[in-house]
Amino acid sequence: MSTKRIKEIFDLVHDRMSYQTDIRNYGVEEHWKSWAKEIREGQEDIRDDCDGFATTFAELLAEEGFPLQDIAIVFCYSRQGREGHLACKVFDDERGGWYFLDNNVKRPMSESNYRSIFHLESAMYLHRPGKWVREES
Repeated sequence: MSTKRIKEIFDLVHDRMSYQTDIRNYGVEEHWKSWAKEIREGQEDIRDDCDGFATTFAELLAEEGFPLQDIAIVFCYSRQGREGHLACKVFDDERGGWYFLDNNVKRPMSESNYRSIFHLESAMYLHRPGKWVREES
């Protein structure tokens, strides 16, 4: 699938969503929800934390036809603070590399650039839901 389509999905999510903690949104520490349906319906001003962004990116990419084995939810840590974080990664066969989509970045980032900011811990690929695999450092 194309680099252009990855960027369009990234921009669509960033245009419609903004960061807000799960504690503030739902009154709980963790609440995972994809907002793909709401985004497809045109809803704006959606608020969620990193897991909301990651799951929404993943669902929209899958709906767009990206192969499920080329999409993953990634658990990582900031290299500066060891704070846990979720992102989505997708393989761009047009450019031959992985790109990371995240609420903390301004554009899809190449794997090497993303790894300079985050330590990747594990990933769950969409073709194997529920199975987390260790990411190589």
